[in-house]
Amino acid sequence: MALTSSSVIEKGAERLLSLLATQSPIRYNRFYDGTEETAARLAKAPGFDESDRSWYCAQQAIDLAVFELSKLGLLETSQLDETLSDGERDYEILLTAKGKRQVLLKSKLTFWDAE
Repeated sequence: MALTSSSVIEKGAERLLSLLATQSPIRYNRFYDGTEETAARLAKAPGFDESDRSWYCAQQAIDLAVFELSKLGLLETSQLDETLSDGERDYEILLTAKGKRQVLLKSKLTFWDAE
């Protein structure tokens, strides 16, 4: 079964929120540092199905989730001076007070679907 864009974002959001529930802030380079090892480790993380890897990469799911969760007011990001392997600036991701409530309530989130 092919994933829709909204389900990709949902998988990334679930993974991200589960990590931030125990450790906030975290740096984006935890998910993307340009190495195959990091990409493989993230792809094998809970919530990312092996059968879906040909359709999307887990880093993309996290990136989209950061954007959407920030728009919902659940996360804040702050750019760092360090750069990622693609030349973009690294950033920290942290839960807002609203995000902490969301994690505690475990309410279902709805995301956009580009298809």
